Amino acid sequence: MIRIGSIIFFLSIFLLTDTICQSGFFDFPHTKKSDHSISILYQKRVPGSYYLVYEFSELNNATPKKFRKVVTEKSGTVMNLKPWNATKPITYVTNTAFVRGIPNPAVDSLFIYALPWKQGKSTEIFKVGMDPQKYTGRKEPINWHSYGYSSASQDTVYSMRKGVVVQVVDRFQLDTTSHQLSRQNFIIVEHTDGTFAKYKGFENGEIFVSLGMTVFPHMPIGRIGITSKDDYVLEFSVYSLYDPLIYEKSPDELKNYTYRYKYVEPFFLTEHGYSMIHNKARYESCMDPKIKAKEMTRKELKRFMKNPKKY
Repeated sequence: MIRIGSIIFFLSIFLLTDTICQSGFFDFPHTKKSDHSISILYQKRVPGSYYLVYEFSELNNATPKKFRKVVTEKSGTVMNLKPWNATKPITYVTNTAFVRGIPNPAVDSLFIYALPWKQGKSTEIFKVGMDPQKYTGRKEPINWHSYGYSSASQDTVYSMRKGVVVQVVDRFQLDTTSHQLSRQNFIIVEHTDGTFAKYKGFENGEIFVSLGMTVFPHMPIGRIGITSKDDYVLEFSVYSLYDPLIYEKSPDELKNYTYRYKYVEPFFLTEHGYSMIHNKARYESCMDPKIKAKEMTRKELKRFMKNPKKY
C-alpha cells in the first residue's frame, strides 16, 4: 500500500476464496455464487464523502469494468462480475484508490458562515500564508484563503457551519522549541455542499467533538493551544476537492502540480453584516438564529425551537 498525501492506493489480489481487502478506511468484501459470478462490495469505516476508484490491473474469465464514483453511504455495491465460462472461477488483481471529498462540487459561494470565536468578542484576523514545510517546491493551492487569529487567553472555538466531523487529530503536544506548524491538532468538518472546514491549533485533550458527530453553527468544538510565543492561535479555512486523481499523473505533471483542493473565500456574519475577511482587520462574532437554523432538518429545527441553548 502506498500513501500519496490523503489518497490511499493499494493493490489487491482476489483468487478462489472469499477475502476482504482492508485499508483502514474501506473494506472490500465479495460474495461468490455457484455459477462463479462475483459481487464486489464496499464497506466504508469512516464518515464523509469519498471519491472511490476501483479498477483491474488483471482480470481473468470476465469483462473488465471500472468504478469511479463518490460514495457517501456506509456500504454498497461496487460491481457484479459474470464469468465467460461458468465452469471456471474469476480471478483478478485490483488497483484501488480513494480520496476524501466530491470532485468540483457545486459550492454555495454566497453561504454565510459564523466566525469561530465567542459571540460578542471582537478580534483581529490575519491571513495565513502557506506552510513552507508542507508546500516546498510546489505552487500555491488554487484560490488560497486561510485565516487565523491569536488570543492572550485559551479561547473556545466554535463551528462556522453545520456539518459532519470527518477527521479529528488530537495527539500532539506543543513543541515549545520549534513551534512546528505541521504538527498541530485539528478538526475537519464536511458541509452539505461538498466543502470542508478545517480548524487547526487545538490544545491536546481539549477537542469536544468526535468522528461522525453533527455540529451546528456556533457550537463549541474545542479550545485552542499556545502555538506561537505566549499566544493562543487558531487557523481556519474552507475548501473543496479539485483533483482526486493525483496517482494517475506523470512525473512531469507532478512537477507543476499545485494541490488537490481549492479554497473558498467565505462570507462571514459580523457586526457590519455579511462580509468577506480583510487582512489585519477586526471583526466581532455575531449569530443570527436564522443562520443557525438554515441547514437544519425538520426534526432538528423542531428541537431547536423547543430548546435553542442545546444548539
